[in-house]
Amino acid sequence: VGVFGYRWDHAVSKRCKACNIQPMGCSLSLCEDICPLGPAVTRAEPQAHAGDGDYIPDGPQEVFDQAKELLSQGVVKVDHFENIYRLEKKFEGVPNWRNPQGFQVFGSGQPTIPGLELTLQHYCSLGIKKLLCVNMRSEPVIYANQFSYGPRNPNNLNENIEISGLSVRDVQELQNFLVAKVRATTRDNNNTFTYHKDTYALVPEDRKDYTQTETARPEDICSLTETYARENSKFPQIEVKILRLPVNDERVPNLEDFDRLVKIIEEEWDEWTGAHFNCQMGKGRTTTGMVLCCLTSSKLLRRPIPRPAGHTDSPDSLENGDYAVIRRLVGGVEDGARMKWEMDSVIDACDHMQNLRKCIWEAKVAHDKELAKGDESGSRRAAFWYKLGVNFIERYFYLILFNVYLTHRLDSAGEHKSFVQFCAARGDLTSLLGTRENGYLATFNWE
Repeated sequence: VGVFGYRWDHAVSKRCKACNIQPMGCSLSLCEDICPLGPAVTRAEPQAHAGDGDYIPDGPQEVFDQAKELLSQGVVKVDHFENIYRLEKKFEGVPNWRNPQGFQVFGSGQPTIPGLELTLQHYCSLGIKKLLCVNMRSEPVIYANQFSYGPRNPNNLNENIEISGLSVRDVQELQNFLVAKVRATTRDNNNTFTYHKDTYALVPEDRKDYTQTETARPEDICSLTETYARENSKFPQIEVKILRLPVNDERVPNLEDFDRLVKIIEEEWDEWTGAHFNCQMGKGRTTTGMVLCCLTSSKLLRRPIPRPAGHTDSPDSLENGDYAVIRRLVGGVEDGARMKWEMDSVIDACDHMQNLRKCIWEAKVAHDKELAKGDESGSRRAAFWYKLGVNFIERYFYLILFNVYLTHRLDSAGEHKSFVQFCAARGDLTSLLGTRENGYLATFNWE
């Protein structure tokens, strides 16, 4: 029984017991978005109580129930806010699309339906035969009238909801529940679809929210999976595999999801394969997925990792990632300086929207600027930037540690077959960072 509550059972059936689909016979492999271990698995006996419904979540029952209660209010916000395009527009409806030089890896914000078609056309023109379409969002995603929407807490409309500890299958169940709820509400309101939209600002409290309505047919309100399946059917020349690595905004992925990505790339990657990562805006979570994919594919294919052309180190040591906890990590592993250098090189190659190392230092600059105002508003904003700084140093630490694991596994056929096992065995390294309650992370001050 694995992390997600599945048990291998090839002798029972060739179908996936979670979704009753035969992935090998489906070019889209919808099973990937529902059961993370792919075909021929059977659901293990649940350990949690069933709650009010028949569905038994893989993750904590309480977390699932709380998320479902929140989604039952049916409050959604359109993903495409004002000023979402931060990079030169390559495709209409695909915010912040980019491609790091030398990699067949792409990233963007959540595309509109016409935008999705444009990117699929582009990937076909590049000769890509298989596309790993990786959604990095932990929150459910639905489509209506060509645009994508995510659920929001009516008491906190300006930030994405956070759902932690649930499996891909759990998120899919919540996504289907949200679709049913929004469809029913729209139908009951004479086909009037109500949603929220906002202006963008770095600090959530500066974002202005407003409510909009438009006509929509309930049957045109669909889940992300349904939408991608319909659009992919128009391009039989490319095999699209929908995958999900659920990550909360500006946070490090779960350790299990590092392993999922390695497994996916090991099994799927070749010269005809590309990977497209997205979150809502295409910033932090998307960049994290791109960095992990570029590093992992390079390592597995034994390709050197070059420093991006024109790169120079900053005169500010913190901008270069020279934090006490990073120095200790680098000093505690074999060839630690190279492990950091390789990760920094990939981070710099993928920094079109966010540099996953420099953003730690940038959060400090913003934090100190707000704190210097000396008023209550500045203190609130400083607290926001401090929280991001903690998130960012944690993410950067685990990205370097992941490179240590991956290099050890490939170079010496290490005994740790997963990143989860590696981190559990190397408590001497993970304890350097500590937790948000104890240790370095709990008292982080950008030293």
